[in-house]
Formats: sequence, C-alpha cells, structure tokens
Amino acid sequence: MKTTIVALTVALCVFAVSEATQVRSCSNDQVIQDSDFVHVSGCEVPPCKLKKKTKINVDFKFKPETEVKSLENSVFAYVLGIPLPFVGVDSTSACSFIFDEAGKPAGCPLKAGTTYFYKNSFDVLEVYPKIKTTVQWALREPSGKDHVCFKVDSRII
Repeated sequence: MKTTIVALTVALCVFAVSEATQVRSCSNDQVIQDSDFVHVSGCEVPPCKLKKKTKINVDFKFKPETEVKSLENSVFAYVLGIPLPFVGVDSTSACSFIFDEAGKPAGCPLKAGTTYFYKNSFDVLEVYPKIKTTVQWALREPSGKDHVCFKVDSRII
C-alpha cells in the first residue's frame, strides 16, 4: 500500500512539474491553447514569480514554416509600456539552445515543418526592480521575422 502511495505521489509530482505555462500570443494577445507549448520553471498560471538571484528555465516547442538559417533571442520585459531587454539573453544567438525530438542538439539551420525544442535559462538579476510586468519571448531571424513569440505576465520579487 505504501509503495502504491509513494508511486502515485511521484507520478503526480512529475505531472505537476511538466505542466505548461499559460502564455499569450504576441500577435493577438489571446491565450495559446496548446497544452504543452511553453514551460517556465515554477509557473503554470501567471503571473510567474521571478525571484531575484535565481535562474529561471524556459523551454518550448516550435515548428518553423520555412527553412531558417539562424535565430536570435528577443526577450523583453515591459515596464510602463516600454520594452526593456533582459540583459544577457536578448539579441543573443538561439541556435545552441535548439534540440531535436530525441533531445540532441539541432543547432541551425532548421528545416521547415520539423518540430524543435528550445531550452534556455536566464538569471533574474538583483538590479531588476520588484515590479509586475509582461515578459515577451521570441525567436527571431536577423531579418526581423519571428518564428515563435509569446507573452507571459510576471512579477519580479
């Protein structure tokens, strides 16, 4: 009986950890309904609590519609309506954070119609103000074309 309870508890914990984070589309601000699209560590329902001096993991799946030669991270927090870049993440190459379905590094270029997984983390710096904000995360070609873009309401604590 105890073994069954322990196994059930472990299974529920794994399920809870794997829950997707509720995010909105950048294009129309609607909640994205894909139940496994984005995972932000420690956050299923916004606002996500981004604790200073911690590392937040972000991972999501995507499927480019066209071949992609290279991608950059575009990561902002909106403060009083002004997009402020996340230092150390924004405008950096995203290619080394892209994996195939088997979990092997895929890098760039990316093939059209293939599912990829993006896995990255960022530090919540002590200098960030304690505020409620919206974080926007995108994977963007140098030409400016977004292949993935989502927003999540957050609170820096």
